[in-house]
Formats: sequence, C-alpha cells, structure tokens
Amino acid sequence: MDIKPRLNLQFPISTILLSFLTSIMSEIGVFFVHALRYVPSFTVRTSLKLLPFRRKLPNESKQFVVDGLKPHQATWFVECVDRKSTDPVVVFLHGGGYFLGLNPFFMIFLAKFYKAANDERLSILVLDYTLTTKKEGMYPRQLNEVTLLYKELQKTCTNISLLGDSAGGHLALNLIRHNQFSTETEKVPLIEDFTVPNRLILMSPWLNPTLDYKARHVAKFTHFFSLGALTQFQKYHMRPMLHYSHDPCFKQILHSTLVIYGAKEALRGDIEEFIEINQKENIGLTSKMIKGGMHDSGVVWPFGKNEVATTSGQWFSGDHYYV
Repeated sequence: MDIKPRLNLQFPISTILLSFLTSIMSEIGVFFVHALRYVPSFTVRTSLKLLPFRRKLPNESKQFVVDGLKPHQATWFVECVDRKSTDPVVVFLHGGGYFLGLNPFFMIFLAKFYKAANDERLSILVLDYTLTTKKEGMYPRQLNEVTLLYKELQKTCTNISLLGDSAGGHLALNLIRHNQFSTETEKVPLIEDFTVPNRLILMSPWLNPTLDYKARHVAKFTHFFSLGALTQFQKYHMRPMLHYSHDPCFKQILHSTLVIYGAKEALRGDIEEFIEINQKENIGLTSKMIKGGMHDSGVVWPFGKNEVATTSGQWFSGDHYYV
C-alpha cells in the first residue's frame, strides 16, 4: 500500500499547512502530549465570543440544565425558537482523546455543519465533558455525564441524534452500547426507556483507545499525532475501556449511521474494520473517506470548503446522494 504523503490538489493551501503541522507534531510526539496538559480549554460561550464576525444563532450559549452536571457543561450552540419535542436535536461530543477540551475551531465546524444541514428547526447541544487531566476525570466519568444529559434531553425531545468527533465518537458508541449491553459499565446508571439515536455521525472515531488496537495504516505523515502520542492519551484513562473496531454488537442498534474519515489517518485500519463488520448486516451504515484527509481534518482545519462538515450536514438533512 502506498502511504507516502500526497497533496490534495483541490485544497492546496490547507493541505500544505496540514502537512507542515503534521511533520512538526510527529517529531514532537510524546513530549508534545505532556505539554498539551497546559493548553486552556474554552467553554462554548467563550469560544463563540472569540468569533465576533459571524451570524448570531437563536439561543446560542444558553445553558441546558442537567442534574449532576456543572453549570454550562451542557450548552446550546443553537436552539431553535419554541423548540418542539419532534424538532431534531444533535448532541455534539467533541474530540481530543478525552484529554483536550473545547476550542473555537469546534464552533467553526459546527457553524458549517449547521449551514449544510439547512434546517431552521435544528438545534445543536454541546457537552463539555470532564477531561481526564483532572483528578475527577477518570473514565467512565464522561460516560456518566453524557448519560445524564441524554436522559434529561429525552424528557423534551423525541428526535435526538449524536455527532461524535474522534474520542467523542467513542463516547457516542459507549452511550448506545451501555444502554443495550450494560455489564461492562455497571457503575453508570441506565436510562429508562432509552431510545437509540435517530441518526449517528462518527467523524474519525477513536474506536480502540487502549494499547492493543490495530492501526494498520501507519506512517509518519498520515496523522496529526503519532501513535505513540495516542497511547499517552490512553494512559490518562487508567481504566480498561471498550474496543469497538471489531465489535459485532452494533449490527442491531446502528440504524442510520454515517462514518466519515480521512484517507491519511493512523486510525484508518480500525475504522474500516468497523465499517466492514457492521455493513455486512446493517444497511443503515454509510461511510465516506475524504481523499487526502487527515485524522479530524474537519476540526483541525475547519476553514474554507470543509468537506467533512458539508458531507455530514447534508447527509443529516437527508441528502444521501452527496455521500
């Protein structure tokens, strides 16, 4: 397999910049990961304030109150006016290896996703889950938090979807599987009358966060972080986590799912294994590989023509032809 770095000629500027960043990050490796512990995390409200030249959205930065969560841990990126129970709500679970928090780039991505979905009744709710760099952030704290949010949201919404980015994709799968097969995470409460999300979007999902994952598509310039850096993210969890690339249990519960990933990311092997297993018996799973794309390219470089955001948004709105 040819995995030498190649430029995507459709996006020459962004590709060159991403390649430059990749070469730097792959050299810094593990040291860089430890340094990331001191990178500040932004709330949704702060992130939006740092983007002044944008269109204001209905009810942006409004808190979604959930018992058991800290103030503004659940915040609306946008909530449609006079939201009804049947109006679609997307719960966004951000990436960062459970290690890095929110930043303005996530908001830029969500703005492009919202525009591509082209639905004024769409609302987007962001969970600012506890990071593993904090003493209280040991896994499965994050699963407990998304469970509390989902349980509260089900009281007012019958049309919930999940949008998971990298580690957020793993968390989305955790939530679904936990409420179908709860033996692995007995300390996390179940959601009574749990309904599977209407739609699920997984962007470069981090399917196997522990050391024995099969990342076969590995080369120095295929990923924003090296595999050694990813294992450092894992060490902050300190507890066994679930592996999903080869898990057949999702065949019955992933009804309408989009998996989108880059051709040049280290997690490609795991992602394609997950797609292959679940597409055999699940006609509701669609996949899209971004040519020349790196891991999480839709968020790492959300500017310009963001193919990840456009594809995800149009697929969500029902334009499956685009995929």
